[in-house]
Amino acid sequence: MSDLSILVLEDHDFQRTMAVEILRQLGMTRIHEAADAKSALAVIAENKCRVDVVLCDLKMNGMDGVEFLRDLGCKGNEPAVVIVSAVKNDVMQSVARFAGAQNLRVLGCLNKPLRAPELARVLDQYRTPDSGRPAHRRPPVCAQEEIRCALAADQFVPFFQPKVGVSDRRLIGVEALARWNHPQHGILGPGLFIETMERFGLIEDLTFVIVEKSLAWMANWARNGRLPCLSINLSACMLPEHDFPERVEKLCAHHGVAPEKVLFEITESAVTRDVPLFLEVLSRLRLRGFGLSIDDYGTGFSSLDQLNNFPFTELKIDKSFVANIAASQKSRTIVEATLAMAGRLDLGTVVEGVENQAQWDLIASMAPDMVQGYFVAKPMSGEAFGTWSLP
Repeated sequence: MSDLSILVLEDHDFQRTMAVEILRQLGMTRIHEAADAKSALAVIAENKCRVDVVLCDLKMNGMDGVEFLRDLGCKGNEPAVVIVSAVKNDVMQSVARFAGAQNLRVLGCLNKPLRAPELARVLDQYRTPDSGRPAHRRPPVCAQEEIRCALAADQFVPFFQPKVGVSDRRLIGVEALARWNHPQHGILGPGLFIETMERFGLIEDLTFVIVEKSLAWMANWARNGRLPCLSINLSACMLPEHDFPERVEKLCAHHGVAPEKVLFEITESAVTRDVPLFLEVLSRLRLRGFGLSIDDYGTGFSSLDQLNNFPFTELKIDKSFVANIAASQKSRTIVEATLAMAGRLDLGTVVEGVENQAQWDLIASMAPDMVQGYFVAKPMSGEAFGTWSLP
């Protein structure tokens, strides 16, 4: 962490001096300072001065912190961001969501006065645990032809992330997540290829690759006595496929997996485009015994309408509500109310994005059916999941 290049953007001289001193106490030596947003953008623009992380104040004379983040995102710069301010937490979280929408990586939000332990914890998130490289530096989004070649070469595989019960920490389910086993870059996440595949009509091929390989792993685990429920993400582009229910039913029969053990996760925004058609396909999936989960619940604009109109069996609370649950009473209230509503609707519940003990403890007190997140386990290969157990 000591080799990071950090820019402190703070218009208050004393606060800026204190932030620099704290960084030095943490072993930082590559520290830059800016008293206003325009100066900060100039520092970042200097090719000879690479900046890894910006500590960003919000209330500043002239260009404020939100405007700075907008310009930073528009310029395609790479620094990660730590928001440091004396404004209320809900305002900081709103700005953090805005920054994320600008394709900036927000490491965290810290209240003034800045404290060394909190800053160290946030900066420690800059690097992935195993790569030693900045987590936000990644290969570019891949081109259509490269993806077509990867499909032909069978380079796409499912990784699996466990879902466990909060009352007994028992393995209940597993979510299949598409990964690209790239010959040069290694394992790549869906952010680099899903959008391109949807745009050029390749998502159907990927979906059935992931479905078939996941079902094969289910059969393999069953032979060794492990029988989790399987969740698979279903793109909105797949829902107009009238024969999708029959095709997945045949694949289940081929691998000896009961449809009742398979659940499809669908984002709530996906089912707002052609309600009659989606009602048909989702109803036919339910008739064959498959479960349906409304994924990323709470992030769309018509959540209650989706629960009322579509035959969901599970509700999955989005990780954005969990990320700040320890600090935000608003987030806690939303999660509690959503879980209570799901219980009265007889829906199974999953809370995703649980990443630490504090989040686990708070979520456990609300009694969802399952939790999912890095605190439980990161996504892993089928081989690794076959021997995985919760510590």
